[in-house]
Amino acid sequence: MGKNRLIPRLQPEERKLAKLREEKRRTPKNPESPDGFALPIGWNFNKIHQGAPEEWRCTFKKLSKYRKRLLDFEGKSFKEIEAEPGSSHAWEDTTRLDKRFQKLIEELNLDKEALWQLELDGKARLFGVRHHNIFKLIWLDLNHKAYKVAKKHT
Repeated sequence: MGKNRLIPRLQPEERKLAKLREEKRRTPKNPESPDGFALPIGWNFNKIHQGAPEEWRCTFKKLSKYRKRLLDFEGKSFKEIEAEPGSSHAWEDTTRLDKRFQKLIEELNLDKEALWQLELDGKARLFGVRHHNIFKLIWLDLNHKAYKVAKKHT
């Protein structure tokens, strides 16, 4: 049989540095868009919060209903998506969100400045974190409950 190989264990600080180096290595280099805001959107599904309340739990089955809208985002940058009419934007001020939703943000220790929502239809919103040009899906708010707005003309 083969020799036993020792795999070195990294200390927490070394792990953080290794992770940062890996992220930097994977980040596309574009001098015109160093933060990825003007690069075409990409998707990451590893951050989907399986422990979220049912009203915000994102599943592929639920997402399949919005397949056409998700494909509409393909090839567009966050810059282009934000400029479109509708409600796709960053959430710098999370104090306006539902208190339970704010608690989930705190529990997951999310970077509030990177929090984004993508409008899927009149009510449905996809919440996630933008890292360069990658949208990391976390929650799906089908009934617009994460952020309640007053109804017009009532």
